[in-house]
Amino acid sequence: MSVLTRIVLKSEAREHFEKIGALLSRFEEVLVLTDPPFFTGKRFWWQRDANASLLAYDDPALSHDQQLQFHRDWMRGYLSTGQVVYFAIFCDMQSEFALRTVSHELGVPLRAEIILKEQGQGVIRKSYRAGYFFEHVKLLVFSATGLAAPENAPRAFFVSPEARSIWSGAASRGFISGYPTEKSHEMALEIVRWLARNPSTVVVDPFAGSGALLSAARQLGYSTIGSDSSETAFEYLQRSI
Repeated sequence: MSVLTRIVLKSEAREHFEKIGALLSRFEEVLVLTDPPFFTGKRFWWQRDANASLLAYDDPALSHDQQLQFHRDWMRGYLSTGQVVYFAIFCDMQSEFALRTVSHELGVPLRAEIILKEQGQGVIRKSYRAGYFFEHVKLLVFSATGLAAPENAPRAFFVSPEARSIWSGAASRGFISGYPTEKSHEMALEIVRWLARNPSTVVVDPFAGSGALLSAARQLGYSTIGSDSSETAFEYLQRSI
């Protein structure tokens, strides 16, 4: 099963989660694997070819309190579905503080803290074409019931040698669309294999972007549900997922 939705207005969120809740009830576990906005205040473009570029998305600059409320709203929405939900969320240092705060409020403890690194190269840089860099990128795993990852989860998670960069700022095997914040396919496969070990798990990405995480999950045989507010991203997702 593969489902895509697009949310444009906040007023649509309740209807969205009612629909999503009905879909999620078919599955034993829900893995929300996603890369939410980092609130850089920048505009990101998708260079489709040498002569054309499209606006991929605007990343708003929000205050600390606004960021807390943003994460509070979308995480609470998935928890309200009543399913066994665990979250695996990409973050930078600023987002990490907000996510840790909100997860504590919602009663969803941190289960694993995975520092994304290149083989022998230290912390991966999340590189945008616009020149905005994050030197520290983590994947935080939260779960209210049970462990979303083994108790001996590695503190440092090394991607495969083919995935030398996890975003498309540098040439690498596994980048398909060229979307500004696309993750390499090899890295996405590594992460889905590690986190989604139950065959009845559905993988959900509410900030799907180019759909790299959803594509990897589908390749490994998992059902997927994705959404994005960007019209550009959503049109690409409809063609590719």
